[in-house]
Amino acid sequence: MIFHKSGAGALGNNGSFLTTFSMLGFLPSFMRGVIATVLLAINTLFWCSLLFTCALVKLLLPFRAVRVRTDSILNAIATCWVACNSGWMRLTQRTQWDVQGLDDLRYEGWYLVNCNHQTWADIFVLQYLLNRRIPMLKFFLKQQLIYVPVIGLAWWALDFPFMKRHGKAQLRKHPELRAQDAQATRRACAKFALVPTSVMNFAEGTRFTAAKHAAQNSPYRHLLKPKAGAIALALNAMGERFHSLVDVTIVYAACAPGFWRFLCGDTPRVQVRIRQVAIPAQFCTGDYETDPAFRMAFQQWLLDLWQHKDAEIHALLEPDAVTNSPRGGLQPMLSGLWLVLGLLLLSPGTADAIGTLSPEGLRAQYAAMAPRLSASPFQGPLILESKETSSSNQGDVYAVVAHSFAEVSSALGDSSIWCDILILHQNTKYCRSTTDRSPARIDLRVGRKFDQPLADAQSFLFTWRAVAMRPDYIDIELDAPEGPLGTRDYRIVLEAIPIADGRTFIHMAYSFGMGASSQFAMNVYLATLGSGKVGFTQTGTPGQAPRYIGGRRGMTERNTMRYYLAIDSFLDTMSLPAGQRMEKSFQGWFNATEKYPQQLREMDAQTYLAMKRKEYQRQRIPVAP
Repeated sequence: MIFHKSGAGALGNNGSFLTTFSMLGFLPSFMRGVIATVLLAINTLFWCSLLFTCALVKLLLPFRAVRVRTDSILNAIATCWVACNSGWMRLTQRTQWDVQGLDDLRYEGWYLVNCNHQTWADIFVLQYLLNRRIPMLKFFLKQQLIYVPVIGLAWWALDFPFMKRHGKAQLRKHPELRAQDAQATRRACAKFALVPTSVMNFAEGTRFTAAKHAAQNSPYRHLLKPKAGAIALALNAMGERFHSLVDVTIVYAACAPGFWRFLCGDTPRVQVRIRQVAIPAQFCTGDYETDPAFRMAFQQWLLDLWQHKDAEIHALLEPDAVTNSPRGGLQPMLSGLWLVLGLLLLSPGTADAIGTLSPEGLRAQYAAMAPRLSASPFQGPLILESKETSSSNQGDVYAVVAHSFAEVSSALGDSSIWCDILILHQNTKYCRSTTDRSPARIDLRVGRKFDQPLADAQSFLFTWRAVAMRPDYIDIELDAPEGPLGTRDYRIVLEAIPIADGRTFIHMAYSFGMGASSQFAMNVYLATLGSGKVGFTQTGTPGQAPRYIGGRRGMTERNTMRYYLAIDSFLDTMSLPAGQRMEKSFQGWFNATEKYPQQLREMDAQTYLAMKRKEYQRQRIPVAP
């Protein structure tokens, strides 16, 4: 783990940079992840055994004097657990940290802590930086998390408040349920008042993902809309004790890491800004639930904080030229510890749905991207973006093609054409479209990068939908709910609009979700056979030899580009007679991939063409599903 700081080799009170040597930084990331996982599990089990013993005393002797004493001991045990986690992080991680604002924090005070939320790793970042600088962080947790093995009981022992989330329909039917979380908050805060505590709240209420950002129509570039209720209740219950609001902003280079990627130390850079904000006295006594004027004033105060945070994130992202905005997030968990203890109990994760932009949104996107398209490092007006979470991967291509919108719409609006496109990918072994039902179905078989029997390929059943076919906009979506080895939620989206000079602006996106078994298998592959493969996003320092993103993001970028090049190559053949299109498409796709040999070269032209000619003939004959 690497910090920068002039002078000392440990994080000083000024909270700027520090440098720490990572003893195991020379190991492959997969090995570092395994070591970190084992150390995290041992650390958790050891300290929890002590914590449960002390919690039993508190349970059997529920007196105020005993609680004050045992709460201090429980918090000390939890603080030691966090400190040991910091130890294995320093041992295994090679992260560059940029931290500002730790000065003037007091360990003996009470604090209300607020932070943007993107990933499980947020918890470890906060604990690493704030441990023993302010009192133990106490989080508001969803009620279901009390059942997490080992950790759920630990959270209960530490008096973490568990909140029930009721849906809008349920609240309309039972309005009295609104008071339950308020009562739980007040009970928790009454306990917090006994011992110095830092009450932690993620005001967004959930992790940031692009899909949630689009669904909310959030006015912020990098944040979801904040929820004021929990903060207002905490201030009402114990606002006079809070020294200040500690406002934390976390920014990850490139994208927020999944929990496994964080354990592997594959988080190149983390920027953290911490500032103390004075809490207006009137917000410590008002009634958020029943006083409309107070509620409006409080919400405006929080919105002002959020506007500052959004601007700060944007300023921190600008120097790195991060291209995957909005940034994605992760599975809705407040901690990744239970992954270590109950991995085999998990069901596969679900990918965040790709959000289409609508005609107006796509036109705005084109206008915003025009300078980048004209200066694209690719051989043509093209931008490739990607993001990764612990349970999903997504790549996006934005490109201008030299074909009229009518040509693009006519070709891509026909489901039977798509198999002629998908077969171009080197891993596609067979593709067959059926249109006897609605929506249309595409039977896709995927295998190795060489000629192999169809029985050895993996099967995907996609639905094909023309969601929009308008004179000025098309939206084509392919979805496969299940894939091999625990993968799921495969999705390909293509939307397009006409632009000047008879050209077309295309947005093509590809994504899939992963469960525990598929994630493990993927990490093994990327640590061994796939360790040298890279994508297109540059991660090196400007002015030095380019370095490219690897791992799952690199793999996602390679496949996204291959699918886009298949679409582009097929469009280039539309003016030819039908009998000549496939051969020309094969040659066009291979030549297009050869422009990027470091990322996309897998075989020579003769091998690829021979394999694809055989597979294309095979796919013209229906086979059993």
